[in-house]
Amino acid sequence: MTICLFVQACSFFINPQVYDFRELVILLVWIPLISIPFKSTKNRWASKIPFVLFCVDGVVTLGHYLLVKGPLTASSLFVFLNSNMNEATEFMELKFNSWWMLIIPFAWLLFRTKHKQWSFEYNKSHLLGLSIPILFASIFITENYVNERFVRKGIPQNIEAFISFSEEMESFQRMKKRSIQKVQAESKIETEKKQLIILVIGESCSKNHMSLYGYHRKTNPLLEKRNDITVFTDAVSPYLTTIRAVLSLMTESNVYNKMPFDSAISLLDVFHSAGFSTHWISNQSPIGVWDNAIFNLAQTADQANFENKNGNSSFESTYVPSYDEVLFAPFENKIHTNNIQQKTFIGIQLLGSHSAYEKRYPSSFTIFSGDKDRKQQTIDHYDNSIVYNDYVVNHMIEEARNAAARDSNLLVSLIYLSDHGENVFDSGDYAGHDWTGSIPKVIPEIPLIVWLSPSFKNRFPEKSKAVESNRNRPFSNDDSFHSVLDLANISYSRYDSTRSLLSPYYAPPRRKLENGTFRDP
Repeated sequence: MTICLFVQACSFFINPQVYDFRELVILLVWIPLISIPFKSTKNRWASKIPFVLFCVDGVVTLGHYLLVKGPLTASSLFVFLNSNMNEATEFMELKFNSWWMLIIPFAWLLFRTKHKQWSFEYNKSHLLGLSIPILFASIFITENYVNERFVRKGIPQNIEAFISFSEEMESFQRMKKRSIQKVQAESKIETEKKQLIILVIGESCSKNHMSLYGYHRKTNPLLEKRNDITVFTDAVSPYLTTIRAVLSLMTESNVYNKMPFDSAISLLDVFHSAGFSTHWISNQSPIGVWDNAIFNLAQTADQANFENKNGNSSFESTYVPSYDEVLFAPFENKIHTNNIQQKTFIGIQLLGSHSAYEKRYPSSFTIFSGDKDRKQQTIDHYDNSIVYNDYVVNHMIEEARNAAARDSNLLVSLIYLSDHGENVFDSGDYAGHDWTGSIPKVIPEIPLIVWLSPSFKNRFPEKSKAVESNRNRPFSNDDSFHSVLDLANISYSRYDSTRSLLSPYYAPPRRKLENGTFRDP
């Protein structure tokens, strides 16, 4: 009991904004339910089981609060499975602070706490003392079970995290068996016109560090010069991890309907059914639990290229340089005049500004540097990665423009947006996109850029006009499914014009984030 109360007190003081006092109530419910059967047994080893269980729970809870200032979640477990010792050490060094001194009294309590068997004398007062906590626990558990919130509100946070992790793993495993799904979809473009739809998905790119959006450093020297792009000012991502963000923008699943990713219709399904040639080019690693679902979805494309083979896991690959320019050759090859099909969709996934930031750009893009403290060095590394990302995205727009110039019958469109944003000491004293409870304002905020070829604008003036008129309106990237289908001018029964940026009827619902809160303009 003492250890549990100490851990809960530490959790509250480390981050009172995300601490849920219900967790303390839940522990007070389960401590007697677990302890009474084991402590009353005559087997001295069995009597120690509750102590071991609550010690393990305390170590996990306190350790997680010290690392990310919040409770354990399924997302934390995914990241942990993709980490090796070196990565874990670097992460702990980045997150180290004075709160870590709490380990000393916690360790002292562990070694000082005695766990004895109970010797019961079954008199009235003893039975009454036992019946009160058992009755309270029974009422609490029954009430949550009847209201269908037992897992969500009736068990300790750590157990809930493991259950959620297990459920998501089952879904990801089903993704391995996913094949292309045939749906009723058709292109509404006349046969003499060719189409090239390009979706570029960035990684951990925050608009708050882009001079294109008013950042004080010049991090977008190339994109700022362009007068042929539409920059959307208020785009967010409801999901703040790559796996959920990418799968939601690639499928009809969104934060409102929460359709299972393994059964939700994808853009690749619709494009394939409408007669498009589909391609996926990625600088993310295909290996590792965290990215398996994206890899398996990409395999349903006609051709999938994964260029990053520098790591033994998806997490390890982020600590080894693999610059996004490795995607230039396969991308240019696919849009060359002789290789492009009548109707083509290309999905591109960048490594972007994923940590470790200093590994995201070649030395020639070291624009911001100097003899500064570690915090400023981290900001410099991140800003340099944004400068390099500016070069990469601009290059892809240029190649799309060149492809359109070579063939007057080719309608070309390109969307660039990030999977999620990043907090680089903008809100709180840390860098990353981890969050607990309350999501920092900056993490969901992402860039969104649309480029349309002259031939596309001539063919679809109403879509071009809608893009411009909607540029300052709120957007959530899990609605990308509808906007991309609108770009392609595909007829599909589940297309929703109110959720497409290219539609004059654009009127999306309130933007909901994955923690259930709303992000209003």
